[in-house]
Formats: sequence, structure tokens, C-alpha cells
Amino acid sequence: MKWAVDARVEPDGPAEAGSTVWVWVKAEPSEPATCRAVHCELVWATGGRGTPDRACVFTGRKDGGAAAPGTPLTAEFQIALPAAGPITYGGRLIAIGWHVRVWVDLAWTQDPEAVVPLVVVPRRG
Repeated sequence: MKWAVDARVEPDGPAEAGSTVWVWVKAEPSEPATCRAVHCELVWATGGRGTPDRACVFTGRKDGGAAAPGTPLTAEFQIALPAAGPITYGGRLIAIGWHVRVWVDLAWTQDPEAVVPLVVVPRRG
């Protein structure tokens, strides 16, 4: 059995540090099935030279349920971005990136997931 997991983040463009973003999840199996839960996390990570760093700044869980083709399982999450950042940065020596990861918790099989990049910019004013 296959699951199609889709995640949408609002706002659809850059989000200001300290603001709120919404994540909508839609998971649809190829045949009738039940999942235990839908999970969501917001993570930032560094890349480039030096020691990698990463932090998970939000974790959320919604109860699962039954789903079938044409009747997907849906969930939404409200996430407050940290006002202190860090902001997204794509330098030559170091980079900082954000992403939202969602997954469907299934019994006895690999959990299908979706990852959506997020750009965090400084707060105006």
C-alpha cells in the first residue's frame, strides 16, 4: 500500500521571525487504511564548513484515523516561529535552512513523509 502525503505551508512566501505559520497536511492511501497519528516538526539546520548544528523548534501530533482513496486524512498545525531566529542564510561558508517535515505514523511499515522548505526573514519594524 502506498500513501501520498502532501503538506502546504502558509504564508506561501518568506515568513518573518516571530510570526505564525500554518501547515496543512493531506494524506491519502492507495487503499482503505488507518494511521495512528499525523506528526509535524519545524527544524533549522546549518550547512557548509564547520560543525553542523540543528534544532527542532516545534513538534506536533494529531490523532490519526481512517482514510481511503478519495477520502484523505487531513490535519493542520499552527506554529509560532521563534522571534530570535535564526533567519535563513545562504552564505559561502555557512548556510542556515529551515524546513517543515510531516509524516503519517503507520504500524509495521515505513512512515510516508513530506518535507517543505521554509524561508525565515528578519521581522520588520
